[in-house]
Amino acid sequence: MILKIYNPKGELILDTRDFTYSGASMGEKTISTTLYSAHKLGITPNCYVDFRNERYVIRSEPSIKRSASTGSTGDAFQTTVTFTSKQYELVDCDFMDYVLGDDMYYTGMDSFSFSGDVYDLCRRIQANLNELKTNRWIILMPVKNSDTPQPVEEIGWSDRILEGETLQISVSNENCWNALTRANSDFGFFFYLDTSLKHIYVGVEYPEFKVGDELITLEYGKGKGLYEIQRDVEVNTVITKLRVKGSNRNIDQNYLRTEKFPRFTQNLQLPSFRQTLSQSRPVDYILAPQSTIDYFGLRPGNKTFDDIYPSITGMKDGKGNPIDEILAIDEIKDGMNDKNELEQSHFYVYLYDLGFDLNKFTTSEEPTMSMKTGYCGGIEFKIREILPVTSGQTYYTNGCRWKFLLEKDTSSSSNYAIPSGKIKPQKGDKFVLLNILMPENFVLQAEQRLKEAAQKYLSENSQSKVSYTVNLDEIYFANRTLVAAVLKEAVSLRVIDNELGDMVANDGSKYTVKSIQNLVITYKEGQDIPSYQVTLADKIVSGRLDRIESQVNNVVVNNIHNSTQNEEMIRSAVQNSRNLRELATKIFDSEGYFESNSIRPNTIDTQFLSVGAKSSDFTTNRITMKVYKENNTFKVSLSAGYINHRALWWGGGGTLPTDINKFTWAINNTLIQVLPDNNKDYYIYVKADRNSHLATWFVSTVKIQTDEDRSYYHLLLGVIYPEQDNRRDISTVNGMAYLSGGSIYGDIIKSVNYAENGTNEGSMYDLNNGNIRIGNEKKGLLFDSLSKRFNLNGIDIGLKNELGELVSHLNGDTGAAMFGKGSQIFNADGSFSLAGGNILWDLINGLNVTGKFESQKNGDRILINPTSRAITYMTSKNQIVGHWSFFDAGSIIQLFHRPSDFQVDETQINGNNISFNIKNTNSNFSLSARVGIQGAKFDIKNFPTKDRLASLEVGEFYRDGDIIKMKIS
Repeated sequence: MILKIYNPKGELILDTRDFTYSGASMGEKTISTTLYSAHKLGITPNCYVDFRNERYVIRSEPSIKRSASTGSTGDAFQTTVTFTSKQYELVDCDFMDYVLGDDMYYTGMDSFSFSGDVYDLCRRIQANLNELKTNRWIILMPVKNSDTPQPVEEIGWSDRILEGETLQISVSNENCWNALTRANSDFGFFFYLDTSLKHIYVGVEYPEFKVGDELITLEYGKGKGLYEIQRDVEVNTVITKLRVKGSNRNIDQNYLRTEKFPRFTQNLQLPSFRQTLSQSRPVDYILAPQSTIDYFGLRPGNKTFDDIYPSITGMKDGKGNPIDEILAIDEIKDGMNDKNELEQSHFYVYLYDLGFDLNKFTTSEEPTMSMKTGYCGGIEFKIREILPVTSGQTYYTNGCRWKFLLEKDTSSSSNYAIPSGKIKPQKGDKFVLLNILMPENFVLQAEQRLKEAAQKYLSENSQSKVSYTVNLDEIYFANRTLVAAVLKEAVSLRVIDNELGDMVANDGSKYTVKSIQNLVITYKEGQDIPSYQVTLADKIVSGRLDRIESQVNNVVVNNIHNSTQNEEMIRSAVQNSRNLRELATKIFDSEGYFESNSIRPNTIDTQFLSVGAKSSDFTTNRITMKVYKENNTFKVSLSAGYINHRALWWGGGGTLPTDINKFTWAINNTLIQVLPDNNKDYYIYVKADRNSHLATWFVSTVKIQTDEDRSYYHLLLGVIYPEQDNRRDISTVNGMAYLSGGSIYGDIIKSVNYAENGTNEGSMYDLNNGNIRIGNEKKGLLFDSLSKRFNLNGIDIGLKNELGELVSHLNGDTGAAMFGKGSQIFNADGSFSLAGGNILWDLINGLNVTGKFESQKNGDRILINPTSRAITYMTSKNQIVGHWSFFDAGSIIQLFHRPSDFQVDETQINGNNISFNIKNTNSNFSLSARVGIQGAKFDIKNFPTKDRLASLEVGEFYRDGDIIKMKIS
């Protein structure tokens, strides 16, 4: 094939037979070529080529390499050119704050936020695309009761069929293409472009690989369409045990807290957690089917569903009315009165039966109605009054049972309020209630929703993520031009392969159906037909036009990270060092105070040095910041928490407030935001209300000064760096550091190679909270003052005396321990040695004690004396009541009725004779015995006689003349 290159006027410049087409589904489509010439070619931006019924244009100056003087050789100039498809018209169209049919009621700014579903997103994109001067693009989406997608600007509320979440979207300096990728990255719907028709299909199934009505099937072998197929599996992605939790919104502090389970549970839990509270560790996870576990093993994973919490979303009353929709709204007056005050500062909305009295479930925070859809989507109204609607009152017959008095929102300006004009809630607008404690039935339903979401997530992630790289038979496609013409990105390709297929046909053959993720067509000089290579994938993710990631490179990087900890440490140190050097160029003067010139080296000589700014002099509490990658898209997650400022406060006034709480702002909501541009810095601000303790997150590429907004402080907390080595890092910039004499005052000390992950071995010391990390979660020291947790992970601890002798040792891997230079040893198998080896225990030989044994120091006790070969039982009064002596010839057991009245002399051993003496301590009675091989002799003195019978107890002996008798009654 000959590729003809034209200049912007349509004049032919030259042609080539050596070029490559590369296309990605939901990504970039380009044609690249390298041209060799004796002279510099007249190739400029807007030169173009036509390929497969589509025009591709040069967007930037070509790359030129000169290797010889002009005209000296035919390849003196080497020009590398890339032509791009029409989809770049979407890149050239800014995504502004416009909505179809309502442009005059929106800001028209490039930094804004809105709330809505995927249809609302596409309507906003279409509103901006309509501004293009060229033939406009049309977004088509599925509708109810039709198999044909319709233009989004013609789809009404009741026609929407795609089920999805309503999300809060924050936008900052985006183009329409990057906004379009949100349909995939934020809402999970595929899209594809028909650039020849300038149609954009969102949420529509990918087309099948067909010519007319004929389904094309490819198979390995000559004349069957493909000659090589490679099956690739994404590593470390399978989960078979998923630990799950929901949001912490609308959760009571005593949620699931019982006497047996007194711990605080801040997040929504699975139903199984509630059912197993009696266990020491309630079940907070779900498992894949046993057959899957048998195949893969137990592979743990974690997932937090921040969008699932007890709410009225999706609930209906007894008559089927949606209780999360507004039924009606009172007429609203606009304007100001003579005192330059709002003529109307509050308004009523009417709601269906919520099923509970909201007055009984409020918290210390102000109850809030947050609008999710409609003109006021994303706006929060304070609820000032909650009133029941009874029979005979307005809208009662329409199903109304509650009316709320809402306060107008004046956050944007003191003399402009919302609702105003057309921007007001309307019947059918969706909302959620915040800062309330939901009744038990709503909590149970939320737990069930969490379970269902977890099961869906586990189902998608408990199997290998498979892709196929297929080399197609060029002769097959050369002989089938119509088939070659429909081979495009995103089409569903059916490949029959009895060895690598993952599906079974009716005839027993195996096949796979995957969508084309990447298509490469290569044309070479001297070859009549091109070569084809496609990559097939289960789940295709959208790509940004400014950077398309390679799946193969991702796998390689993951392998390196998993196997080479030292390289990861070096990488973190290099990256963080580079970040810190660059941080000087990224930090800006948020207060307009400091000199703009940098201080030259070797010129600082001072008695006091402060680093930071008044606005940055704050600390955070319970706030976590994380940047992660999901489906090739970077996102930032910011948690709820508090900031404690040391120089600014809310509530106004020029003097320092005595109420210390005025220095604290609360951030009640988490934020998960896509970072659409991988090449830009993003700034993380705490948007703190000047008149209240409430604050929200704001992430933007724009540098905002702290006092720029009269209603809010924009407190700069951190900077997110552009992508580097497949990651985006965060540096915090809050806090102050002071150097005075020999003292350093500050907030946090970090090593250069420190990173917020479980494998990095850097160190961190939080001077305010006392938190310490040295090393990592596998080998390191961790101290968390908030949870009062001190961990030494995988570390051997040794104690030496002044002479350098090891006196104690603890093995961090096995738990084995040694103390007192080896006099006490505890082994990992449970065996031990104490008292220098005199007390031993192991599983086979049991307990072995050398020397005297005494069961306890005080009280009734048993004594074992190996030297005298005796066992003695002694009372708490140190009186012997039993004595068992052991000899070569036998043993003697001595038992005494009244131990307090008797004294037992030490048993004597003399040759073959054994003797002992017992005497009464209160009389002259005594018993002497001598036992030998010749017999036994007893000598009894003052033995009780018959005249003392009355004083004897039953069982005692007495002498009646020459006869020994016992009293029996």
